[in-house]
Amino acid sequence: MNCRDVRPLLARYVDGEIDSYERTLIEQHLTECQGCTAEISQLRLTRRRVQRELKRWADSAVPPASARNRLLAKLTAEEASPSQPITRHHNVLSNRILYRRIMLLVLVMMVIAAFVLIARNIL
Repeated sequence: MNCRDVRPLLARYVDGEIDSYERTLIEQHLTECQGCTAEISQLRLTRRRVQRELKRWADSAVPPASARNRLLAKLTAEEASPSQPITRHHNVLSNRILYRRIMLLVLVMMVIAAFVLIARNIL
């Protein structure tokens, strides 16, 4: 593999999202290419910084009291009323919607973290 082939795969390599065959080819290339090795180091550093900023941001995030009150009210209402049986189709659809919402939230958090890092001249 050459740099042109390897570079698009480096982020996935750092995140552990490639198969063993690609990993072997990339690692072989990295033994011969200082440029791609340096890019891997930069990607790992950026990943650690983003993770650190997201953790710091998440640790300092406090939901408003009104959210807690709404949640408790909803839980109380659900306990008081008999629940409807959940069909398999409804459950799968709900899980898919929940998954998409979580992924959207993660994406938004990563964009915010990137802007914070750029604003602080970290990236």
